[in-house]
Amino acid sequence: AESPIHLECRHTRSVTLPSAGNDKTNTVVFGEIIGINIDDTYLDKDGRIDFTRLSPIGRLGYLDFTKVNNFFSMERP
Repeated sequence: AESPIHLECRHTRSVTLPSAGNDKTNTVVFGEIIGINIDDTYLDKDGRIDFTRLSPIGRLGYLDFTKVNNFFSMERP
């Protein structure tokens, strides 16, 4: 309820993958996005997400995360 952006998804499938070196497994969950809800506070005047205002958190790996405090745009090759 506290998140400013919500993705509504329909579960497509879950795939269980082995994990090297132990008896545990990893599960990847796939889904189809069927709805997106965005708090208007985080939209700019053109209706795009203002990432600076949103200040999202990204997963880096291991137990590490990062807080996004700047960004840039780049055309795809």
